Order: sequence, then C-alpha cells, then structure tokens
Amino acid sequence: MGRSGTLPKRRRRLSASDGIQIWPGRPGRRLPKGKPKGRNVAAQITNEAAAAETITRLGAPRTITSGDRHLDVGMMRRADEAIQPAHGAGAAGIRQTARAGVLAGEDVIAEFRRFAGR
Repeated sequence: MGRSGTLPKRRRRLSASDGIQIWPGRPGRRLPKGKPKGRNVAAQITNEAAAAETITRLGAPRTITSGDRHLDVGMMRRADEAIQPAHGAGAAGIRQTARAGVLAGEDVIAEFRRFAGR
C-alpha cells in the first residue's frame, strides 16, 4: 500500500506507440540480447568481464562455468570448461547437457562436481 493507505496505481507497459526510441549504436553502450526488458548498459559490463575479475581476485587456476543465455557465451568461452543446458542458447563449441529444464540443472551440478574432483 502507498503512504496514504491506498493501493499504488498499476503501471502500464510502454510500447513503440508511446514514441520511445532506443539508439543501440550509442558509443560505449550496448543493448544485451535475450533480455525480456530493454536495458542500455555500459559496453564494458559483461559476464566475461565479471568472470575475469573474479578469477583475478581469487587467483583461480582453473574455471568451469555454465549459462543458458547469449549473454553467457563469452564467459563460457573464457572458462577452462563450460557446459550449457539443452534448452540454452546453443552456442557452438560448448558442450550441452542431454536434458533440458530442471533435469539439465542436475547435469550441470554433476559436471561441476566432476570438475572439482568430488
């Protein structure tokens, strides 16, 4: 409830007919693919950049990763090993689980355990 004790007004979604325009070519910015909502983010903010920083800070000798979106592909390519669920982006050259959905999650966890030697 709002401060006055009333329910807040429901917001409607914006559409192209509202005259909203996005300029994906703006220098230093990008529009990530595969997002249900439009987000204009700094070009340097990527999953692979975050993974690289984490690896540097932890001093990790080897890495394994998984992801199911186009945004995850760079991060998966950077890792020593990577696996993507069968329902994912389908990036070439990256192993896929045999199963999709929740069962793919079980396969990914099994791969992480194998990688860790457990």
